[in-house]
Amino acid sequence: MPELPEVECVRRSLSWVIGERITSVDIRRPDVVTGDCSPNGLLRGQCVVGLRRHGKQLALVSEKGTVVVHLGMTGTLLTVQHGHEGWQQDRHVHLRWRTGKGACVIFRDPRRFGGVWALKDESALSDHWRLLGPDALTITTGQLIPRLGATRQPIKSALLDQRVLAGVGNIYAVEALHRAGIHPMSVSRHLDARDVQRLARILHHILREAIRAGGTTLRDYTDSLGVKGGYALRHRVYGRGGLPCKKCKTPLADIRLAGRSTVYCGSCQVLL
Repeated sequence: MPELPEVECVRRSLSWVIGERITSVDIRRPDVVTGDCSPNGLLRGQCVVGLRRHGKQLALVSEKGTVVVHLGMTGTLLTVQHGHEGWQQDRHVHLRWRTGKGACVIFRDPRRFGGVWALKDESALSDHWRLLGPDALTITTGQLIPRLGATRQPIKSALLDQRVLAGVGNIYAVEALHRAGIHPMSVSRHLDARDVQRLARILHHILREAIRAGGTTLRDYTDSLGVKGGYALRHRVYGRGGLPCKKCKTPLADIRLAGRSTVYCGSCQVLL
């Protein structure tokens, strides 16, 4: 599933659309849209003035309306240049925005766990994102301490809870906990201020590191220009269950926690 770094890379690779006017919208699956599922509701005739991201969600902001895209597990936003229309035979393409220069942005989502929201304006966007916690790339220790202190969830589950912290998924949660030396089953409210400060600092570092590497491509993730991410080569624990810990050589454990595969080192990571 694309997490914060992958969505941020998509946002940056779509920067060409800022200043472009949407001349037409092709709606092939209306059921992926929440809100005004009409060409006008999806920015037809409007100029894109900004691209914003919060957590795993990306917003195309126009002069009047806003469209929010959540990529889900298999969603992608892709740039298609004029004359390259092979996407028309792809049954997994659900929406297409064409710009004045002829280039298109398409929303493709084979498993349809993602979605699109058509909002009236940036005020509606603020309301939409108010349901999410602070963005993981910018959250402060002061914001994170009370959020973790208010839950009895295991810390791994709390990091995946988008109401607590927006943007972190399975990959970056296990990577951050390993580097922070915190066992994924530690009760969130048992972390003291120094633990949370260390975790926040490491989480920021990993997310920025992943963005610089283009994100993580496990199967089919690319940015909007079709470029794959290279951060999988730097994973210390994710997907390495049973292999030696890169720090202490102890075999990494692989358990199911809240229905998700969770890899950790029983020697390096302390249960709090």
